[in-house]
Amino acid sequence: MAPMRSVRVMNPCCRRAMAASRRAHGRKMLRRGTMGRSRAAWRSSGNSMSTRRLRRKIDPRREITVGCWLMGLLLTASRGKSTIGPAMRQRGGWVCLCWTAAAFMLAGAGCGSEAPAPATRPGHVKVASLVPAATDLIIGMGAAEHLVAVSTYDRDREGLPRWPRVGDYQNTDWERLRQLRPQVMIVQIAPERMPAGLQQRCDDLGIRLLNIRIERLEDIFAAMQAIGAAIARPAEAAAAQKRLRQRIEAVRQRVAGRPPVATLIVHDDDAQQVIGPDTFLDDLLSVAGGTNVAAGLKRRYPSIDREMLRTLKPQAVIQLLPEAPSHVLAKARRVWEAMPDLPAVRDGRVFVLTEWYTQQPGFHVADVAEKFADLLHPTAASTRSAP
Repeated sequence: MAPMRSVRVMNPCCRRAMAASRRAHGRKMLRRGTMGRSRAAWRSSGNSMSTRRLRRKIDPRREITVGCWLMGLLLTASRGKSTIGPAMRQRGGWVCLCWTAAAFMLAGAGCGSEAPAPATRPGHVKVASLVPAATDLIIGMGAAEHLVAVSTYDRDREGLPRWPRVGDYQNTDWERLRQLRPQVMIVQIAPERMPAGLQQRCDDLGIRLLNIRIERLEDIFAAMQAIGAAIARPAEAAAAQKRLRQRIEAVRQRVAGRPPVATLIVHDDDAQQVIGPDTFLDDLLSVAGGTNVAAGLKRRYPSIDREMLRTLKPQAVIQLLPEAPSHVLAKARRVWEAMPDLPAVRDGRVFVLTEWYTQQPGFHVADVAEKFADLLHPTAASTRSAP
């Protein structure tokens, strides 16, 4: 009698795995060309369309994933009755590893390209502010999250992001704006000084150009309303307007009935550049109980010489030198020491303000009005209520 041949009984899972492996091998052979033929020979036999279809359907990531699944199936089968040795059956951790790898590859199968940029939240308007005063108004109305870029002249503020600088209306970083994709860009440009092509560049990038105009105190409230409408935050803009008006009105009431002080507002260290009429600082001076001795010069920002300065005879001088270094402040002191006969110098009423916002028509104008009032009417300062 012939000796009996041992017959191996294969687990059904193994049979399915081997069948899948044969099919995968067949697909690989099809890509190379049937029976070892080249792709050119395969196409010449009239099957080029089928080859293109196969090439579209087969993905290397899919093959790797299938391989991990096959390994997982084989190792799972090895834990039961199979022909794989006991050493392999003891490595149950490999089963979990292969299944996990397959899951990760399936999850990342569609991740070959870069992820798209996050979509803008509905109703969230991104803003590039090229006007520091507009930036201050946006922050003041509680809408800083709308800002994606600011001007070169904006200062960093503690507790707020350091937004990218994109220049100003004359030198604008259009490539950076293209990357940031703001929907609104705020500028302040007189119509006759509008750079050629600025509107067209904004149109090409899908940016709405908002040109504000701030000269007087009331212009600040109008700009706030326009910005609030542009960024879909009209309620916040209205609330900020109300708070600002209340603070300014409180200053006006505090100095009401007191004699106005003839005041000169200077905005350089040589006492040559002064504030004239029809400006927001002239309006704030009036609110704070002062009169502008340069109002008769008929220009918003006139220049004067020493003779004109003595002719104006200011009772008080308020010099605005935002964040000036010590050597600039020392130079300013020497200028006034050289004019001891000037009433403001003689009476010790030359005041220097160095806060960063003193020349900015933004949300801090109420702070400026309060400081003016404290300097010109110090006896009324004790009655001031906290904002």
